[in-house]
Amino acid sequence: MLVSELNPGTEVTVGISNQVDKHKIKTKIAELTDKDRVALTKAVSKKDTLRCLAVLDVMIVDGKLLDFNTGKVSIDILAFQEKLYQWKNVKILHIHLPDAGTVHLAFSAEDVHSFNRRNEFRIWLDTSCKIRVGLDTATKSAIIRDASEHGVGIVVDNVDGIVASTPVRVEFQYEMLDDKTGQKSIQYHELQAFVVRKEELEDGKFQIGARMKEVSKKWSDFIIEKQRVDLKTKGH
Repeated sequence: MLVSELNPGTEVTVGISNQVDKHKIKTKIAELTDKDRVALTKAVSKKDTLRCLAVLDVMIVDGKLLDFNTGKVSIDILAFQEKLYQWKNVKILHIHLPDAGTVHLAFSAEDVHSFNRRNEFRIWLDTSCKIRVGLDTATKSAIIRDASEHGVGIVVDNVDGIVASTPVRVEFQYEMLDDKTGQKSIQYHELQAFVVRKEELEDGKFQIGARMKEVSKKWSDFIIEKQRVDLKTKGH
């Protein structure tokens, strides 16, 4: 899939990273008028380039237009359009269009396949959690088995009323060890997700695979830190 094939209104997550930090900014594919498209075509020197760009709603942080040409950074964009797609090594510029105003242009020549979240690095949690399924206000006990930045695996006793796309809210606490200070701390997480698959396990229980509706910085930081600690422990 080309970035130019993303539909107007599609939510896009822009990842910006350097050797020290990684930041994520959410935006959307911009809605353009015919006048905007004509101006964009004139602004782009080569027609083939139009196949390699997505027009994004302008990204502003702390009241300032984001300038992606400062410093050495790596940029990727992630978008969900029926399936999840990821483009890496993206170039982003900004331009002013007649009706849309200032927008960002994301350039990538990659024709990518859908991105499989199950290939992401997963951390093992195996800890108790409470879940709320669909519109049900009652909580159910479950086990959050493993997780990645964009998904979780949950073990439940039954899957009555649980089908693909069912919303699920997951709440759990996890004890983290600071390997530098030796101190432990309890972290609380509340995740909003929706079911993408379910399967029966050998013990008669069921595992639900759920995809995050959105990924918070707190959750991303938790995954990264848990991964770091796990890898360090295995190294020893």
